[in-house]
Amino acid sequence: MSEKDEILQDWARRLAEQLGVPLEQVPVDDILALAGVAAHQVIRPAAPLTTYIVGFAAGLAAAGGQTDRPGTAMDTYADAARRLAEKVAAEREAADGASSEPGSGQASVDGSDGDAVTHGSAPDAPRPAPDETAS
Repeated sequence: MSEKDEILQDWARRLAEQLGVPLEQVPVDDILALAGVAAHQVIRPAAPLTTYIVGFAAGLAAAGGQTDRPGTAMDTYADAARRLAEKVAAEREAADGASSEPGSGQASVDGSDGDAVTHGSAPDAPRPAPDETAS
């Protein structure tokens, strides 16, 4: 294990303990992977913001009784964030390509769901389905 990994593990353990969060319920690797997607597909400062918003949404879902398993809600919201980051990156690439073509107008990008994607049209994050809340 690298020194950075040891520092990160120690930090996660200490922070979870300080906040009263069971560390075994924190998907550290998944959170770091999501941060990486946001940093590379959107912009670096999107990494902490994305992980905070996804965690916040999962917490609200759990607190609101939409799920009794925060991990399920976290997975659902993280998947939605990944899809959005990919759409934003594709949108930016298309806009960059369109701006380099002489006489080109505004570009629109079709998302994987077939809907046109434009700035500010982020889909509502999916709520965990009722069958995902079962223990």
